[in-house]
Amino acid sequence: MNKKTVFTIVALILFSCAGLSAREFTLSGSDGSPCVEYTTQDNVKITLGGVPFPDEKLIRYVVEIKNEGTELFNFSQENLKVFHGNCDSSEWTPSRYYSADQYYQKKRIYYESDIDAGDIFLGALATIAVVDALVNWSRRPVTAFDNHHHGYHHHHHHRGPRHHYYKSRPLSSAVKLMIHAQIASSIIKAIKDTDFTPDHLKDVLLFDKVVEPGETYTGYFMAKPEYAPDYKICITSNEEEASFVFKRSDREEILHPFCDPLSDRSTMFFGFPFNSKSCGVEIGYIYQTKGLGFYAKTDFLFNGNTNVNTEAGLVNNHCAKIKESSALYQNFQSTTIDFTDYGEIGFLSYGFSTGFTVKTFPHTWLLMGCGVMGETIYHYGHLENENYAMDTYATKLINYPYVCPEIGFSCIFDPINFGGTFSWNLGSSHNSGPRGSIFVGLSL
Repeated sequence: MNKKTVFTIVALILFSCAGLSAREFTLSGSDGSPCVEYTTQDNVKITLGGVPFPDEKLIRYVVEIKNEGTELFNFSQENLKVFHGNCDSSEWTPSRYYSADQYYQKKRIYYESDIDAGDIFLGALATIAVVDALVNWSRRPVTAFDNHHHGYHHHHHHRGPRHHYYKSRPLSSAVKLMIHAQIASSIIKAIKDTDFTPDHLKDVLLFDKVVEPGETYTGYFMAKPEYAPDYKICITSNEEEASFVFKRSDREEILHPFCDPLSDRSTMFFGFPFNSKSCGVEIGYIYQTKGLGFYAKTDFLFNGNTNVNTEAGLVNNHCAKIKESSALYQNFQSTTIDFTDYGEIGFLSYGFSTGFTVKTFPHTWLLMGCGVMGETIYHYGHLENENYAMDTYATKLINYPYVCPEIGFSCIFDPINFGGTFSWNLGSSHNSGPRGSIFVGLSL
């Protein structure tokens, strides 16, 4: 493996993983409640709550409209606006969001294309679903509610025996907060809904609706989680605008990016390990909290010529490899080979380490862990059998193992996470002894 190959692999892994993690946050009103309420002049009570959906990189806003007045309340998607900004300065910028119609079309296209691509597997999937439903006791049926109108509704009846099965899983911190605050069950039901099939979405999204006196209508829409401390949703009807302002739980870190991080952080990092004889590259992941976190990384160190190709045979505890041509490889295959070792020309070390992190000072975490490391030695020599002879490359059969205790540090100054580690390779070959590394990454 040459240096160019190593750098290419590292770059591909790093960039493919960069978008996998995102900072968790919750939304709440100015009083800390997970939902914000507004009562119009016509005695229509509108309650709105929002919960991030990390899997889709969207925020789900659930709207409950309870008409306690005597007049009709006309809700239209065109009168819904979403903003992000700062509620302290009243500076707002329009946000990207999906209306009910837009989100429904997006999911319908995705759902239909997914079905078309998987037609040949329908028989197998049906069998798996039946067996899984029979043997997995942790699954339970969840009935999809609907009525004559779109959205969740307080006057339910079943349109048909439509059941969706899913595994029970822990509730998010945002949903737990809503339950603790005794938020309306219809809002919690909409927040927890994980059915994205088109038929179901027709019943639960926030479509246009005329809400009659005494009627309650609930539905949701999705919006992009813009990087701003606050979000505002405006609903206009009968020339009256209802505003709902939500603050992110990490708003202080957004407003003051160089302040000490208060929320949990995830970082994919890229680094450079080194010792007195070589240098290399490393990639890793750190999850940091106010208490204990963890990290893991893998690294490669190389020195000299490590570009050898076709294996020719075993010679005196060496694996002779022909670099020039495959024709020469055939000449030496399945014959008695002599190899005269001219000496070492390079080596490649590769390892993995993991450990835990603990916050010790503002912005700073201590890293402590241990790892293992292997090593391949590359030689140059004279390869000869009864008919052919040539100078070529070879590799040691034995990969020297190391145990590597490690200590280090990590500092976060949003959005940069940087640090270093120091380890000692407990072995007796080329890379035994001290080894260091420096790294940098984006904290999310």
